[in-house]
Amino acid sequence: MERISLYTGAVFAFISFLLIGLFVTRYFLKKKGIGGVKTFLQATNDKDEAAQSLLVYLNDEFSRIGKEIAVYDGAHTADESGWIFFWDTRDFVETKNPAYGFKGSNPVLYDKGTGRIQFIPQHEVFKYFGEKKES
Repeated sequence: MERISLYTGAVFAFISFLLIGLFVTRYFLKKKGIGGVKTFLQATNDKDEAAQSLLVYLNDEFSRIGKEIAVYDGAHTADESGWIFFWDTRDFVETKNPAYGFKGSNPVLYDKGTGRIQFIPQHEVFKYFGEKKES
């Protein structure tokens, strides 16, 4: 009987741990614009204007932790619907010292027609490049 209680307690703790992890992950994904939450900036056909709009947005998001953000030059998507922007802290961009950078900052897909931005997991970036799709 004591073993059943110990086993039940361990299972309950494990399930609680998983559920808390799920809720915390969903909260941060939504906060970051991943997983259904849509963030829109200004729609534009000008890459420099899009980069500036994204820079203002990211600096506002990260101002609470005291990090200034820099955006690298954007690259066109294969279908030319927008750009992929890579970003990191200004200190890292200027010095290339890994101690100053974010670990795993996801690139941003900027849709020039709608202004929608979406953080893209690192492993999915290359699917947005390549040959232009014919309609």
